Parts: sequence; C-alpha cells; structure tokens
Amino acid sequence: PPACRQLVPGSDLLDALDESADGPVWTSLWTAQDQTVTPPDSARIDGALDVEVQSVCPDAQIAHGQLPRDPLVIGLVQRALAVAPLTTAPASGQCAAVRAEGATR
Repeated sequence: PPACRQLVPGSDLLDALDESADGPVWTSLWTAQDQTVTPPDSARIDGALDVEVQSVCPDAQIAHGQLPRDPLVIGLVQRALAVAPLTTAPASGQCAAVRAEGATR
C-alpha cells in the first residue's frame, strides 16, 4: 500500500520532512492491543519518543483502527504538537487530564 511505502526509512516523504538541521522531533504513539501492526511494539521508532498508550492510561482499550479518534490519543497528539512538545511520556497520573484534552476536539 502507498502509506507503507511512504513510511519506509529513506522514502521521499520522510526525507522531505527533514527541513531543520536536527530533523523533525518524532513521537510514536502505539497500543499494546494492536492486531494490525504486529508485534505492537514494532511501532517504536529509533530516536523518537515512544509512547504506549497503556503506559499513560493502563485501562485503555484501544485497537489499531481506534487510534485516530480516541480522546487519549488525540490528547497525546495535541501535546506532541504543542509549542513545548512532549519530551517524555505523560505519567499514568495524567491519564484523565490527557483524555479530557483530547475529548474537547
């Protein structure tokens, strides 16, 4: 599929994203319940901030197809794109706050 070819290291799409001297700041959000990307932790990216959604909200029941619309994931994406982006995964004590941020979108 085109999306898979676009995400291969060295693809034209990924190379075009590297516009700064240090390259982009990457964040990988993934779910332990993924049955599309297997094994689920293969969604980790070397050098990126890798966030398993269950590390933020242990009760999160999120499958691959639910990632784009889940309030927790939306909240994490908003934080990753913020002026002061994520540098570490939010602690599980922030679960409710991150979900609430994502629910407002």
